Amino acid sequence: MTILYDLLDYSQAVGWSTRAKECDHCVGMGNSMAVQITRKEDGFLWHCFRCKKSGYIRDRNASPEDVKKVVAQMDNPKQKDNRPEVVELPPDMSSDIPPKALVYLYDRYLEPEDIGRFSIGWSHYHKRTVFPVYKYLTGKFTARKLVGWAGRKLPDAPADKPKWHTVRQRDIKHPRYIAPPKQWDGDKRVVLVEDIISAIRVSQQGVMSIALMTTYLPYELYNVLRGWNVQVWLDDDAYDKACKYFATLNSNGVKATVIHTKADPKDLSPDEIGEELTHGMGR
Repeated sequence: MTILYDLLDYSQAVGWSTRAKECDHCVGMGNSMAVQITRKEDGFLWHCFRCKKSGYIRDRNASPEDVKKVVAQMDNPKQKDNRPEVVELPPDMSSDIPPKALVYLYDRYLEPEDIGRFSIGWSHYHKRTVFPVYKYLTGKFTARKLVGWAGRKLPDAPADKPKWHTVRQRDIKHPRYIAPPKQWDGDKRVVLVEDIISAIRVSQQGVMSIALMTTYLPYELYNVLRGWNVQVWLDDDAYDKACKYFATLNSNGVKATVIHTKADPKDLSPDEIGEELTHGMGR
């Protein structure tokens, strides 16, 4: 546990989570911030999403009472469950997105129309591009309610900061980002992807898409997706997971197929995405 012990922050508030590059079990296996370390009252809970190892490191330097004192002295202590009953966007959110963030969006073929349609903005306080997460209240996707938001850091932001920062309403156990096409004709096809930008890119092709925003397939989606033709299109390094989703959905009465590409959907051109959506079924 040499690496993990070096990463522990004893001034971290209870409930706060930080991300790290690697744990002792998968040293050198990747560059993503795969390890999540969560501060508890008497120690640190950690889990590595890469090698699937997890554990608990008890705080040998302070008693639970000492930890509580440290938390109380912090300016913005975080409680065990500080998720709001009603979500609000960052107060300083603006449509004035800085050039570096715009370049990132434009490089992934997001047009100004997409930025406006999905109410994408910028928070100077969080230094992130903000993507509101909505729950749609009708089958026509015309009425919606804000239930969370996700912030994407700038590409040149410090590596110790996670790519995404998410906020969700307390009663939303498994948030998902729904990206309906500009004009939905009732086509009962939906594409499941990993990230928000990929979902928006798929919706540009006139196809409904959902970004799962989780490391697994929430069971409550099974009933929601029955009657839809589902295409599972995850990142290349998650192909095994996509196949598991395919098997699970079909065994629960959901017609599903898998699309597999070397590049993430968000990194493909519009023509390439259209080609995969047309000819990628059944792989």
